[in-house]
Amino acid sequence: MKDFFRIGQGIYALGLLALMLGSPVQAGEQPDDRLDRAAQQARDGSLASVRAVLAQEGYYPFLLRSVPAEMDPSLRESQGLIHCSRPRGGQRICGRIVARLLDASPLHFQVAASAGFVVHSAHLVMADGRTERLRPDKHGLIDVPPHLQQRWLRLGITVRGPDGPETGLFLAQEAAGAPPSPCSGADRASALVQAINRQRADLGFLPLRAVAAPQAYAHVRQKALKQRFAHPEEGLGPLLRSLDLRLRRAAELLAEDDEMAAVCEGWMQSPSHRAALLNPQRNRIALVHQGERVAALLWQQRD
Repeated sequence: MKDFFRIGQGIYALGLLALMLGSPVQAGEQPDDRLDRAAQQARDGSLASVRAVLAQEGYYPFLLRSVPAEMDPSLRESQGLIHCSRPRGGQRICGRIVARLLDASPLHFQVAASAGFVVHSAHLVMADGRTERLRPDKHGLIDVPPHLQQRWLRLGITVRGPDGPETGLFLAQEAAGAPPSPCSGADRASALVQAINRQRADLGFLPLRAVAAPQAYAHVRQKALKQRFAHPEEGLGPLLRSLDLRLRRAAELLAEDDEMAAVCEGWMQSPSHRAALLNPQRNRIALVHQGERVAALLWQQRD
C-alpha cells in the first residue's frame, strides 16, 4: 500500500507544544540515524524487525516502507517519506518519524513531537470498535481515564505539522477481542462507504450518505493532489471558506492506493481516521480521486 495508512507499511492521518526532538531530516541523501540504526540492527531486515528495534527507542511510526535505493528523493518526499536509512542490498528503509513515546503506563502516555510538529490529540480504539479522544497537556502528557484503562486495542497520536494533521505515532495491542476488519471485499468506492456504514450501524449510528463532492472543492483538491499528497496548506476550514462552502463539522481524510479495500483498511485501522468516519454528527461523504490518491470530505448536512 503506497500511502500513510497500512499497519506495517504506513499512515497519514487527522496544538499543544510537546517536548521537542531533533529537527526532521528531509528526504535527501543524508541518512536518518534512527532508521539507519534500526535497519542495521534488525534481525532479518524485515519491516517488522525494523519496527521492533524502533519501538525499543519509543518510535512507532505509522508510515514505514522499503523502497529502491535509487528512488528519487523528491519522489520519496512527495510520498511523505522524509526519513531514510542508508541503502542496503539495493533498498532503503524510509518512513516518517515525527513523534516519540517517552513514557507509557496503564494510567498515561507521554509523547514528544519533532521540531516543527506539535502533539494535537490522541485516539483510542476500544474492543467494541468505538473511539475515544484524549487531549494532551502542554508537556505531551495524556491521561487515560479509569474506565478506559487496559481496555483499548489501538492508540493513535495525531500531530500537526507543515502538511497539516497526521498520525505521528501508532501503537496496537494484540487482543482476542479485537473487532474484525469491515473492509473485506471493499473493492469499489461504493463498497468502501458500505463497509464504513456497517461499522456505524454496529454502533447505533445513522449511515453516511455518499454524494458528489462540491465542484469547487473537487477542482481545487484534484489539482493540488496532482502536485502534492497533503492536506490544504491553509487548512481545510480556510479553504472551504475561500470557496464559499459552509460545511458543518467538515473533515478531510487522505490515502494513496489503487485498491479501495486497502484505503478502507488503513482508514479504519487509524484511530483518528476511524473517529472521523464514525462520528455520528457527520452524515455526508464525498470522494475525490486523483490517480491513486483519494481525498474523502466528510461533513454534517441538515436534511
